Amino acid sequence: MGEKDKNCIFADILISEILPQIHDSDVIHVNKQRVNVSFKSVIAMTALCFVGYSGYCSYNVYNIRHGSVDTSHAFLTEQISKYEDKVRSNMRYFPFKPALDDKYLFFRESLHKTTRFDISPVSWRVTEYKKNFMQASPSGKRELILSLSSSLISWDKMMKDESLSDLAKSPGIHELLKITRPHDKISSIASLAVERDEIQKNNGIENIYVFRNLLTELVQSDPSYSWFVSEDVNIPAVRITDFWEDENSSVYLSGIWTQPGQNKLHQWYETIKEAYGRDTVPEAFSSFVLYLDESRQEHFRQFIMSVARARKDSHSGLMNPLQLTNIIHNRSSEHRFFQFVDDELHNIPTSSAQDWLSEFRLLNHLFSLKVDNGMKRQIEQFDLMLRIYLISVLNNSQMNRTLTHVTTWRSWQNALRNAVNSVLHTASSVELIRNAMRSDPENKLVILFDEFEKVRSVINSNNREPVIDSVWDIYERQIYQLLDHAVTYTGCWVGEQWRNSVLGRFNSGKHNLSYSEMQGKVYKDIIGFLKGPSNGVLALDPDGVRLLSFRERSIPFSPSFITFINDIVSPDDLLDVWLRERTQNKDELINVQGQLDLLNQTLQNAESQPYRVTIDSAPATIPDNPRVKPTGTTLTLECKTGNSSIRSMNFADSGIFTWYPGSCHSVRIDILFPNFSATYKFTGETAWIDFINKFSDGESELMTKDFSPESRNFLESMGIKGILVRYKLSDTGNLSQAYIEWEQLKQEKDKLKDLQVNLSNKLLTTHSWEKSAWISRLPGNITICPVVQE
Repeated sequence: MGEKDKNCIFADILISEILPQIHDSDVIHVNKQRVNVSFKSVIAMTALCFVGYSGYCSYNVYNIRHGSVDTSHAFLTEQISKYEDKVRSNMRYFPFKPALDDKYLFFRESLHKTTRFDISPVSWRVTEYKKNFMQASPSGKRELILSLSSSLISWDKMMKDESLSDLAKSPGIHELLKITRPHDKISSIASLAVERDEIQKNNGIENIYVFRNLLTELVQSDPSYSWFVSEDVNIPAVRITDFWEDENSSVYLSGIWTQPGQNKLHQWYETIKEAYGRDTVPEAFSSFVLYLDESRQEHFRQFIMSVARARKDSHSGLMNPLQLTNIIHNRSSEHRFFQFVDDELHNIPTSSAQDWLSEFRLLNHLFSLKVDNGMKRQIEQFDLMLRIYLISVLNNSQMNRTLTHVTTWRSWQNALRNAVNSVLHTASSVELIRNAMRSDPENKLVILFDEFEKVRSVINSNNREPVIDSVWDIYERQIYQLLDHAVTYTGCWVGEQWRNSVLGRFNSGKHNLSYSEMQGKVYKDIIGFLKGPSNGVLALDPDGVRLLSFRERSIPFSPSFITFINDIVSPDDLLDVWLRERTQNKDELINVQGQLDLLNQTLQNAESQPYRVTIDSAPATIPDNPRVKPTGTTLTLECKTGNSSIRSMNFADSGIFTWYPGSCHSVRIDILFPNFSATYKFTGETAWIDFINKFSDGESELMTKDFSPESRNFLESMGIKGILVRYKLSDTGNLSQAYIEWEQLKQEKDKLKDLQVNLSNKLLTTHSWEKSAWISRLPGNITICPVVQE
């Protein structure tokens, strides 16, 4: 038998015979019994140790020495809190929990017995709370409603016997709502313990029910729920000065409508909702909270429109290069404001957005496009075009001309960039303003405003929302800021030129001149300044200084400078010599004198020409008075060359009268009576013409009232109202025509004489700067030049 076979036989014997014998032996049974006894001993020892440890811990829960008695509120509340925080839900104290419960109840009863307090009736608490509510401001009413809600939550927790430490974490119970009113001052934790015991013992559920009804009454006291959305001092308002520091801070949006405010509103609503427990919050109030987004949009809408009104007439000053570049890189105040609005209302879904908000979001995306090139620009442009197209399709609007909108916007942005770059180069700012005030169509500022009006009209053509107009108005202020900067810079430059070209030369010049010579020299410098640096921004008209402007912006010259120029400088001195009024007056005076010489010769010829008229007399009579009869008449024509007359004794007499134009100034008719005579006169250059016109019919009744005073009085005393005088004239046509021609010549001569005198007086007047001493009135600063903002 080999070695290998021997090993196999041994293994078989070991498994089949030897091992079963060992298993059935007494040694194995003894070992099993020992293991069972050891396991039971371990369990018993473990239980004993747990009971001992529990007893030790239970003994040390209250840590009270034997025989000591302490009934202070601090001690009792400490012991109560120890039980509630350590024992109530801890299995460690399970074996001795009945004893600990008894001790815990003992401490609670002791606290209740040792605290002297009154019970406030429910009706009194309700009445007092309502009284305070009615007298409170809207925000005060909100605080009272939240306090009532917190009180209801605390009472509900007390009914559930929550621990004092948990109750202390809650806002607590309003003083007017507390059921218990301790006589002495006690700690807040002790007050909670007493309140909890009282509400658990005496109709706590009824108390909660009454005050939940009160909560409903207070919540629904104002259908508009103004108390809920009133301002909160802990939530800062958003003011216009947060974006434009120089504006009036009275324009603001209540912080309650911002994102932090909305979070607070929902937190308050959850508090009120929790106060109702299983009951339902009033439906109207829940609906109001549900539609808070609508109210938010309306308040933001009003805020944007208020900002636009406040910014409409705003004027800014100098800007530093960073502020200028911010305009074209979307970092301006306007962009920050629009981005703030967009961010604040970002959580409002598209389905809930009002029409104006949808359009505003598109505009803000458009405003955010930068003037750059490359893939990023193409992606942004495609994204914007897609947004506009989808929204326009959904809203059934005509904003789907996206390519036109974006192209127009790019043109406007290019114009803005060009204008900013020109303003950044200070050397070109002055000419930029001068050409703008001349309305040069190639001027970059003129182009800028034209492009803005174009882009606004294209994109905003179908807008019916006033708030979108306000958005455009606010955005437009960017280019007005740019214009204000250029105008202010030009004003500062003009002021510096005044100091250099007028004051500087005056101060550095030699003073060996007479005052008059010095004044004349300074006046020439002023004229040079007005023709040079201030040319294009200021004009001097006959009525005084006129400030040129562009878009209602002009250089801010000081009032003292304008008054000085109006008083001292003549507008004529700004013209070239051949264009000045003085030169023109001299030329005109010479021309007038030549015309007068010719006219005098013509008049002299006309006045030397005699015109003869044959006059036949007839008897004079007195109508309605046959008792008094004239005895005769005398007609006399008085001329510088001699007199012509005819005397008639009521017979048919005849005479020839010679008249020279401009030489005969009096015609006299003497009517003879037996004892007196009456005189009737025609005077002046038209005397003979007046006589001819009066007797053109051969006779005329001379009324008494038209006679000379002495004759009139005598005729009236005789009762004579008029005298009928008869003179028959030969043909007077040539004479009348001669008078008309002479009169026209005379009027023309008078006009030329008046013009000659007027021109002579003008030439005799001294220059405006020679009339008074004014060097001491020279203003130092002629423009208002602010310091550039850092």
